[in-house]
This record gives sequence, C-alpha cells and structure tokens, in this order.
Amino acid sequence: MKQRIVWLDSLKVFLILLVVVGHSIQEVGMHNFPGGEWIWYFIYSFHMMAFFAASGFLFYHKWSMSENKKQFLFRREFTLFVPTAILSFFSILLFYLTHQCDSLWKAVLLTLNKFWFMGVLMLLELFYPLLLILFKNKRIYIECILLMGWLISGIWSNTVGKFLGYFFIFIFSGRLKDIIDNPKIQGAQIFFTRNICLVMFLVLLILCYQIQGIDSISNSYFKLLLGFFGSCWIFLLFPMCFGKRESGILSRLGHYTMQIYLVHQILFAFSKTFFAGFPSMPAAAYFVIFSAMGIGIPILLEKGMNKVPGLQFVFHPLHRVEKILCEG
Repeated sequence: MKQRIVWLDSLKVFLILLVVVGHSIQEVGMHNFPGGEWIWYFIYSFHMMAFFAASGFLFYHKWSMSENKKQFLFRREFTLFVPTAILSFFSILLFYLTHQCDSLWKAVLLTLNKFWFMGVLMLLELFYPLLLILFKNKRIYIECILLMGWLISGIWSNTVGKFLGYFFIFIFSGRLKDIIDNPKIQGAQIFFTRNICLVMFLVLLILCYQIQGIDSISNSYFKLLLGFFGSCWIFLLFPMCFGKRESGILSRLGHYTMQIYLVHQILFAFSKTFFAGFPSMPAAAYFVIFSAMGIGIPILLEKGMNKVPGLQFVFHPLHRVEKILCEG
C-alpha cells in the first residue's frame, strides 16, 4: 500500500469542503444565505488555484520516478477519464429528463461546464509530460513561458489567461514540494515566505474586492494572481499544522476528493427539481442538505465498492480492469 502524505490529504479535504460549500451557496443563492456573499467571495479567491496546485504537487516526482512513462501517463488519464465520462453521462440525462435543458446538446454543454475541472486537469496531465520531453526536463523554462503567457494573455483573454494560470500553478506546486522536502531550508525561511504570501494574498484580496466587487470575482483575471499567493501560503501552512500527525478521519476523507467532486456535481444536476418540491424550505436548510449529501454519498459509494463491482469500475477503473485480467 502506498504511503500517503497526511498533511496533503488534510489539505485536499479542506479544499473539497470549500468546493462543496461554495457550490451549495451558489445553488441556494448568495443573498439568501447569511454571510453567503463574503464566504463565497473568500472561497473563490483561491480555492481553484489551490486545487490545481494539490493535483500537480506530486506529478513531476511521480513522472520522473516512473520507469515506463507511457504507461504512467495512460494510467493517469484512464483513471480520470472513466469516472468523469460515466458520471457526465448521468448528469446529461438528469439535465435533459428534468427539463432543465430542452435538448441533449444543451445538456451536454451544461455538463461540460459543470465538470470543467476534470477536463482541464486531464489536459494538464497530458501536456506537461510533452513539455518536459520537449524542454528536456528543464522545468524553469516551462514555468517562465507559462507565467509570461498567463500574465500577458490574461489581459485580453480571460479564458486563455485562466487556463495558463492553472497550468502554471499545477507545475509550480512541484517547486513547493522541493521547498517543503528540502532539509537545508530552515524553518525561519519558510515562516518568512509563508507570511509574505499571506500578506500579499490579503492585500490583493481587499484590492480585488474594492475594485471589482463580489459579482466579478468568479470571472476575474486578477483572482488568479491573488489565488497564487493564497495557494503558496496554504501549502506552506499545512505541513506545519498536520505534518507530524498520523492518519485520522480528516486525512482519510482526503482519499475521496475526486469522488466527492464528481458526485456532488450530479446532485446539483437535479437541485432545481429538489427545490421545486420543497418551495417553503429555508435556503439555509437547502445548503445543509446539499453540503451533507455532497460529502456523505461519495463516501458511502466508496465503502460499497467491494460489494458492487460496478462502483469499483466507476471510481477505480484500473483496479477493476486489472482484477478482471488477473482472474481471467
């Protein structure tokens, strides 16, 4: 069994909880939830940049250590693609059958929008090894090109800017791993760097709010700039808080972040139908229900994998395929 990094699992739990809470606030309406605007604004100021950083934190290390790099890349893409494709199919059906979309094509487009993170992550994990081969493992060249591309293109194209920003933090998180794992780097240096990142994050957060307000943060090019400092700060904070702890309930929940992300998106596919069935229920009650279901259902499905082979194929397709081949 692979040895897991407790503090990284704990960080992933924190981030996926922010995703669920942020999406739940959106579903019930920010103005209907006490403090919803401020909570949502804070979450969306850094959580996606941090999630891409968490996804890329170990990628370069695993890639460089893999003996068969083609097999490594195939396994990564297959593991992400299969559960995303299967749950996207159910999402399309839900959107169409509940009449939220008047055509299957619109249901497909809406589902692609909902599952955008998985699609972008698959592209990043596909392109990064190609760039490493092209630049002969010179990460600094790739980082500089992506950073300049992000800062320049983000001015005239928010979509391109966001993609390059996510790509940059995905790669740069490998540098954070080098810093955290390097025994020559003193605690005082990490403390100083962490506090600088925190100050920059808070200053940019206040500035972004004052200039753009809450309504524009989800599409803000500026958001990725403050999200970068927020990601660096939290990555240097969690090893200090959880680095010496043993695996517990919190860190074990970090094993299921992909499942939670995919399943809670399915829940929101029929949220409009659920809301219509209980029109008088307070918005806070909706928020609690969807947050709890978004976290609880994936864990129950994960626990039931051993009894239901189909679930194992959905969440861990490679394990299931390898088991079938071994039995055959």
